[in-house]
Amino acid sequence: MFRGQTTNTVDGKGRLAVPPRFREILNTLGDGTAVVTRGLGCLMAFPMNKWKVIEERAAALPTFDQKYRDFIRHFISPAVDCAPDKQGRILIPANLREYAKLDGEAVLAGMMGNFEIWDRRKWDEKEQAALADESVLLQSAEHFGF
Repeated sequence: MFRGQTTNTVDGKGRLAVPPRFREILNTLGDGTAVVTRGLGCLMAFPMNKWKVIEERAAALPTFDQKYRDFIRHFISPAVDCAPDKQGRILIPANLREYAKLDGEAVLAGMMGNFEIWDRRKWDEKEQAALADESVLLQSAEHFGF
């Protein structure tokens, strides 16, 4: 499971260091490659075995249903395999960096089955909004029986 948060810098070539604990999970659940795609305001990275399940499920969706085609166009189509280099960095393609507005500090946030990659400023805004309305967090915690 991916958990924890790390802040790293996206360098001028678009490379981002993946924390060792995340790389270990990527290696355990696949070949070390992260499949990176668009999320909601961020990028989402999946281990290969989990991504294959997502693709299989997407392939089973009705071909001519517009909402599913839109989902595939937004989420599946931009996905790219990002294999780490010897320093544990992945190269994030320019189109995905532009989508997530990654140009400096990035937060890698463990989300259990995957991890998200956020522009630091957007991450901070998201965190402040969540803390400003703690009722949403409390409602979510109730689903877990807390």
